[in-house]
Amino acid sequence: MIHGKTLQELALEVERQSNAQHDLIVPSGQMEMRAHNELAPALAIKGESDLFPMTETGHDTLASRLSIPTRYYERMRSEAPALLSYNVNEWLRQESEQNVSRMVRTLDGKARAVLSDKYKRLDNHEFLMTVFPVLLEAGKRDGMTVDVKSSEITERRMYVQLTFEGLEAEFPVNRQGRQVGEVVKAGLVLKNSEVGYGCREINFLAYTLACTNGMILPRPLGSFTTRHVGGRQGNGSLFALSQEAQQADARAFALATRDAVRQMVSRDNLQELVNRMQAANARPITGHVEQSVKALGKSYSLTQDEQDNILRHLITDGDLSHYGLTNAITRSAQDATSYDRAIELEEIGGVFLHLPERQLEPILAAKPEKALVAA
Repeated sequence: MIHGKTLQELALEVERQSNAQHDLIVPSGQMEMRAHNELAPALAIKGESDLFPMTETGHDTLASRLSIPTRYYERMRSEAPALLSYNVNEWLRQESEQNVSRMVRTLDGKARAVLSDKYKRLDNHEFLMTVFPVLLEAGKRDGMTVDVKSSEITERRMYVQLTFEGLEAEFPVNRQGRQVGEVVKAGLVLKNSEVGYGCREINFLAYTLACTNGMILPRPLGSFTTRHVGGRQGNGSLFALSQEAQQADARAFALATRDAVRQMVSRDNLQELVNRMQAANARPITGHVEQSVKALGKSYSLTQDEQDNILRHLITDGDLSHYGLTNAITRSAQDATSYDRAIELEEIGGVFLHLPERQLEPILAAKPEKALVAA
């Protein structure tokens, strides 16, 4: 599991951002892109005295909302900023003819997202304040304590990875020609995006003690999600939901979270996962190890560096099995270039462990391609 912030550090940053953010509902005809700071584009909004420089997520979400292909948007951004502004402003003008409005989310004076005006906010501060009391109550009820292993807040999402101390299982695995005990703890991953990169989500996490790996189960097997979509907010400037509406939404989300956690975090679910891990450990890589990693990389769009890291961890660990390759994937999350990518690798590990036979066999049995022999 990749290192991140402590819970205390996360809480401080979430509180700071909560106080520094500013949201606007803006008719599309009342905003435009302008050159800023040596041609770097920024948003100008009618009634606001300052320009809003755009973050990477601001650019991504604006391109998405205006249906401008990402590669073309980025090329204009780097090679022809004036053309980018012309394109953006033309599409905003066309939206204004259809009375479209957008939610512009700003932080520290920068436009970090351009979203639908139907976007339903559940910000990181409210998310933590709603979910953590539920988790602590669930742990106390079952005689467990909550231990936050890692957390982070990126431009795209907030993550909290935690385990329930007291809910663990040990099972034998074959590693480097001998049998050793593997201890796995049950936990959860909390995710939330304030800028449109996915739902508010809670996933089942398996945490192995020996290598401090985290593996996130596939969504159909252990997750709870709710969408950031609500009613249209209406035109105008700064807005806020009523306190009564926010409290009602928080209560409903807390109850749904409580029920989801009760269903996900159980000894039966943990034992079912352990059984699958043991079965995977008994399934050897029958092909060429390097080719298996290469086939894995092709299936999951892994970079060459990620494939190299997985191969290194696989050989070092000495478990040349389906389970060993799964562990190598999740171990490579600790080498990831970003926290967002680390979470994706933990998710890939969970998907790979549960891969159907017809998709798994070509990876475990991969062999080098035969070289063509000249006549």
